[in-house]
Amino acid sequence: MPLKWKLILIFILAFCIRLAMNVIFQGIDSPPDLGMGPDHVEYEQLARNVINGNGYVLDQHLKVPNTLRAPGTSLLLAIFYGIFGIHYYVARILFITISSLTCIVTYFLGAKLGGRKMGIAAALILALYPMHFYYSMHLFSEVPFAFFISLAILAAILMREKKSVFFAVLLGLFSGMSALTRSLAIFYLPAYILLLCLFREKGESRTLIKLSAISIVSFTLCISPWVVRNYIVTGHIVPVSTHGGVTFLGAHNEIVLRDPALIGYYAEKLDDKSVLYRKDMTVYAKDREAYRAGFDFLKEHLSDIPRLELMKLYRAITPFYNTPNKMFNLIGGVSWLILMPFAFLGIIITLKNRSFVPLLAAVALTLAVVLFFYGDHRFREAIAPVLVLYGSAGLFFCGNYVLPSKGQPPER
Repeated sequence: MPLKWKLILIFILAFCIRLAMNVIFQGIDSPPDLGMGPDHVEYEQLARNVINGNGYVLDQHLKVPNTLRAPGTSLLLAIFYGIFGIHYYVARILFITISSLTCIVTYFLGAKLGGRKMGIAAALILALYPMHFYYSMHLFSEVPFAFFISLAILAAILMREKKSVFFAVLLGLFSGMSALTRSLAIFYLPAYILLLCLFREKGESRTLIKLSAISIVSFTLCISPWVVRNYIVTGHIVPVSTHGGVTFLGAHNEIVLRDPALIGYYAEKLDDKSVLYRKDMTVYAKDREAYRAGFDFLKEHLSDIPRLELMKLYRAITPFYNTPNKMFNLIGGVSWLILMPFAFLGIIITLKNRSFVPLLAAVALTLAVVLFFYGDHRFREAIAPVLVLYGSAGLFFCGNYVLPSKGQPPER
């Protein structure tokens, strides 16, 4: 079968699975489920207000400019609302399509890294991976982020392979779009450039410096309009959002430390005297003060930091979920339990492979975010394409070892 038809079939399979999940479990024209948390409800409301001419605000009457939510998800929704009308089915079909397209991008990544067979395997695995299609049922940022970061990784691979200015520009652009979707991805490009320097080949330093500089300029141009907007509404330089302090303090406090069910995670509600509930402070001031309070807590509990960090790691990688949705816990846990050993093996066997540096940067950044904030499967599933690619590399490694080609014994 021609490659084109294989990819079309994978896309159709992915699309049909995601469409069926939406129809069966959510309803194709249903609003975001508040029971899943406020994130996707607010993303949709922000998009709706943008299209209605109220600006990037949650309350159309108060019209207070929002800086808590990264704009990428909402602005993407707003574009399609503007084209097709403000309907929930528009949002759901958009997310189904983006999630399915990510499988195709994953093919091209896999083909570049390990050949067409690995690309097909990775795309098919991602199409069938429950924790990837699960998020297409909700309007969380994981879906567009996985798409944009996959495109950034592909651009990074092609930039280095072809020494291309064009792909350097695309790397900056897609890295910027990733950052505007999930604010901490603002550090992806610096992480990649750092690893690029560490894994550079002899004689390519000058070229890589030039291409990296072009990527940085492209990235800066991509996010600068939002930085300017934030400066206008807050009077301060806010690269993407002011949500970091809230999250940091929520993960570093007495409630989390003393509760075995929460340690390594975060508390949704803190003491009523917390800075988060003060009404005499701006959102920017609360963000700064929340970071300060979080760091003060860590200074007072230095001996507890190792246990706290270990629990963050555990919560980030464990296949044993603890949510009210038992079906989610079972299917999500089993699917990650199967993929996890192959993904870890893939990371280990490709550590010295320069082609995998863009993927390694995504994993390193995710690990840093977990250790700095808290552990949760959502951080992991945001880079599901990367983990599936590593899992495919590990799977092919095991296959070549157990079933060596041409009758040759496996290398030891």
